[in-house]
Amino acid sequence: MSSLNGPLYGVSAGACAALAAFFVKLSGYSISISWAAILQSSEKGADFGIYDLFDVIVSGVLVIVHLLPAIVCNILMANFVARGLAFSQSTVVPMATNLASNLLLTGILSLVFFGEEISMWWIVGITLIMTGTVLFNSSNLVTDQDIKHISEKQQ
Repeated sequence: MSSLNGPLYGVSAGACAALAAFFVKLSGYSISISWAAILQSSEKGADFGIYDLFDVIVSGVLVIVHLLPAIVCNILMANFVARGLAFSQSTVVPMATNLASNLLLTGILSLVFFGEEISMWWIVGITLIMTGTVLFNSSNLVTDQDIKHISEKQQ
């Protein structure tokens, strides 16, 4: 059993969590854009027409298209967290790894796809979090030699 499996599952869980948040945010954009158009046309005194109904249907389909991958990503994240916990001696390490990778990837996705700003304080914070996560994981790495030594002691 490789000692890198635990951190690898934690990073995978964080990536799935970040992707789930990304897809949920996309579904929110499709809802807000279509409803904003409907509200704008109703404020101008226009009736709710066939094109508005089409917008509502397309918006609903887009929400489903974006929420299904979010649900799948959340299911995968829970699976990866459970597997990471199985490889760890404490719950702190896999959860910290999950959190750190989730925060890092969410920041990158929001910068690239949504144009959100990343401040210097965010960079300092994520650097500290990633440093702590690396320290957590490096102190909990168990080599094959350690496993052999532990099994010899138990016999």
